[in-house]
Order: sequence, then structure tokens, then C-alpha cells
Amino acid sequence: MLHRCPSALLATLAAALLVASSSREAAALEPGAAVRVDPSFGPRVAEAVADAARRLDAPPCAIVLSDFQDSQTGLTLAESLAATGRTASEHVESLWFRGASRLRPFAGRRVFAFTMPASTVVYLCREDLLRIQNQPRLLTAIVLHEVLHTLGLRDDHPSSVAITERVLERCF
Repeated sequence: MLHRCPSALLATLAAALLVASSSREAAALEPGAAVRVDPSFGPRVAEAVADAARRLDAPPCAIVLSDFQDSQTGLTLAESLAATGRTASEHVESLWFRGASRLRPFAGRRVFAFTMPASTVVYLCREDLLRIQNQPRLLTAIVLHEVLHTLGLRDDHPSSVAITERVLERCF
């Protein structure tokens, strides 16, 4: 089950992380990779991100982008993405997937990843993600769920569970 962070708290945490990041750390995430994933998570998370990018470019998974709306524009996520001139995989490849092991937005709850609507950074919760790294389908579904938020899907509208269920229905 995925849980969303309150927007104000998440914005504060995201800003603090971005300010604290060094350019050397950012460069370590990017060298020539099509997918920018914190290398400390190992290859399985990067593979899940690459798999999510591939899946979103073609039906039936691409249909999930028409199932949800951008909270700012009211357009479907597919329409918002089309307005950028990028493919779904290009959008995924433009994102940063960074570790957030010190952030526990919901004490006592399992949180695999989180982001804000329209953000270019997805924060990965190390402990919880590493527990499921041998479940590639679930790992990819979590990435797809977060990608929908980076395209403008609001937190908990619909519920986190409903979003993940739709991802699983359309993409697997």
C-alpha cells in the first residue's frame, strides 16, 4: 500500500533535500544513463524505472495516462504529456529517482516512494523498497504510480490504493 505525504510537508522536505544536495552527488546520478536513479539502490530499481518507461509508451499500459487528470489543468495526464512534446518514456527519463532514507513522512507506515504533483524528483524510501527488490512487478508498479504524480495527478485523489490497482490492471 502506498501512502502520500501532505503537500506542505513534502514541499518543505523536498526543498531541504535539494538545497542539501551537492553537485557532485547529482553528477553521480546522471553519467550517461537514460534513467537517473540513485546508484546506491542497485540495478533492480533502475531496471524497474526503465521497465516503467517502456510500458508507458505502448498500450495497454499507456491507457492509464487517460484514466487520470492533471490536478492543475483538468486535462488527462495523456493530454498534459502530449502538450510537453515528449513521449512517456522521455518523461520518465527526465525524472530523478533519489534516496530519501532519512525521510519518514508517515511514522510507522510503509512508504515505498513519494513525490509531489508535477515534480521532477521521486524520493525512494530505502528500507521499504529494498524489502521488495526481488518483486519486479511490484517495484515497476510503484514507479508507474509515482510517475503519474509527476505528470500532475494529485495526492490521494483517487486513493493511493485505487491508483496502484489501476496501474496493475492496465500495465500487467
